[in-house]
Amino acid sequence: MKSSPLLKILAAACVVVVIALLILRLFFVEYSFIPQNGMFPGKPAGSLILGWTKPYGSAKDVKRGDIVYFVRSQNQIPYKFVWRVIGLPADQIEVENDVVSVNGAVLKNEFRREDGGMKIFQETNGAESYEVAYPKDVKIGAPPPINLTIPDNSFFVMGDNRYNAQDSRLYGPITFESIVAKAIY
Repeated sequence: MKSSPLLKILAAACVVVVIALLILRLFFVEYSFIPQNGMFPGKPAGSLILGWTKPYGSAKDVKRGDIVYFVRSQNQIPYKFVWRVIGLPADQIEVENDVVSVNGAVLKNEFRREDGGMKIFQETNGAESYEVAYPKDVKIGAPPPINLTIPDNSFFVMGDNRYNAQDSRLYGPITFESIVAKAIY
């Protein structure tokens, strides 16, 4: 049985596409499934998130509002986290309950809607705007308050689901060297 030239071309095209996807994955693209609701409402649990690997030439390239993948060890085991950059090197960060301040300016939160037991707000941080979630009763389960100046070459990161994210409020700023990718939308 002879195969047609069209089938040969299609088979070759499929091989090329598969090889291209493998090269992209190996060298340029990182992907993960969000395991929990820490980035709700934008990226709820189970969401696929894609990122460019090594997207920054230096710490100066990282911007407020970027969603970054970074590696952090817990009990000597490396884990990958996906959080939003809130503060840059030398920024003064203050967080208490649902109030986030960067360099003394409270981040603007405009109420958008309710989703189950959550209030969804549009938060503005510099030039970036994105949705964040807080429980209807902000006194329940609030993370500890924090007030710090971010060291050189480091960033303050938070989950968008502000009371359901183990982020810089618990373990401090992350280093530039720990960032492995920037989320793609």
